[in-house]
Amino acid sequence: MHFVPTISEITESRSNGSLVNLPSEPSDLTKKDLYVSGSRWGQTHLKALRVQLIEPVSPERIFPCQFLPASDDPVFTELRTEIRKASEDTLKDWYLVAPEFVHNRFASLFDDLATLMTTRPAHIEGTIAYKRNPSPESDLSTESNEDQDEEPSRLAFGGIINPIVLHKSFQPIKTEHYVYVIRHNVSSTPVQIWLGEKDPVTAKNDGSLFLLRGGKYSKSGRYGVVPVVCFEAKRRHAAGEYARAGEEERCCEDILGQEFAELLGQVMMQSRQVSEDDGWVDQEAFVVNIHGTRLKITAARFEGEYLAAVNSNTMLVSLT
Repeated sequence: MHFVPTISEITESRSNGSLVNLPSEPSDLTKKDLYVSGSRWGQTHLKALRVQLIEPVSPERIFPCQFLPASDDPVFTELRTEIRKASEDTLKDWYLVAPEFVHNRFASLFDDLATLMTTRPAHIEGTIAYKRNPSPESDLSTESNEDQDEEPSRLAFGGIINPIVLHKSFQPIKTEHYVYVIRHNVSSTPVQIWLGEKDPVTAKNDGSLFLLRGGKYSKSGRYGVVPVVCFEAKRRHAAGEYARAGEEERCCEDILGQEFAELLGQVMMQSRQVSEDDGWVDQEAFVVNIHGTRLKITAARFEGEYLAAVNSNTMLVSLT
């Protein structure tokens, strides 16, 4: 599905810093500083590979309408109702109200979000530590612990994805020989990027959605080798980009570089799976990312001509 940004999307993207000026000359893809792990991609790679970010964009502009549930779809309505059961105030008091949600399929997600929202540890009344400092933060504070690691964000993927993919209405995909299901893989999965004409470089995600099937004879689960969707988790204020509660995060080239590396690696591996002559064909990819309690989907469409240029020594200006 081709995506052509509107004037208003371009204007907003320039104002929020996500759309930047690119070099006016072709990029030399033989430079040594380009050949690093995808986790270290940033401004240098975004400019060399002529990457432009358009945001925000509504889902209707990315996905064909037939793939989006109608507002009255019974499964969508059921899931939406359950995930909305816990308000922000509920999550702040989660340690008191959690038993009330034992039958909610998103209880694990609520628990992870509550962890992400907790303030710094409070000392116990009656102890010396409490007398010295009742709390490192005011009891009126609702700010999250901004320095905690990304693990709670990573765990939240399972809490939001599993109740959806395991819903009884989502039936397996049957082919002539196998039955496939979509499942959440919690392990980091390397994807290969054929950059320039050298050996591929590697990018790793924080888990993904995979197609899973049983072995033909053993029936044991077999994961596909290419992610359907990649996940990327970051703690809140990752890469030193600070945003107050309720504020939108500005574009960070270090974070975007990592996400782009995962997108590019995913589509290049996809293309190798479906191209009969090892050529490059049009592909799409998605990264779902969580920064603290913020969730965003980054989508990209790559034409075969662009992928062929990535796998060459020069990136032309016309291939933005």
